[in-house]
Amino acid sequence: RGESDYVPQVVVLTIEVAKLAVCAAVLCVGEGFGPVCTGFLRQSAQSAVPALLYLLQNNIIFFALSRIDAPTFQVLYQSKIALTALLSVLMLGRRLSARQWLALLLLTGA
Repeated sequence: RGESDYVPQVVVLTIEVAKLAVCAAVLCVGEGFGPVCTGFLRQSAQSAVPALLYLLQNNIIFFALSRIDAPTFQVLYQSKIALTALLSVLMLGRRLSARQWLALLLLTGA
């Protein structure tokens, strides 16, 4: 819990910008410039809200790591998988098979 030599928000933002740059470069160079790049920009704009939520989540993760010990954090972090599945069933009306529930149980319990 000592002082870090970096600013967590800068780390998260740098990672996200790097991922965006790599994805754009691979897509545009691999497929050629033009309609594909335009489509990528349109899709990127549509994904802005989930991306910003993911950015916020990563900042919260760094904050949590600075406040709690690693084992506790890991247990809480793993529980988000189960919570996401449960909320997708409750809020989105998805149905999970018995095999999927078993896999979820093994994934979060392991």
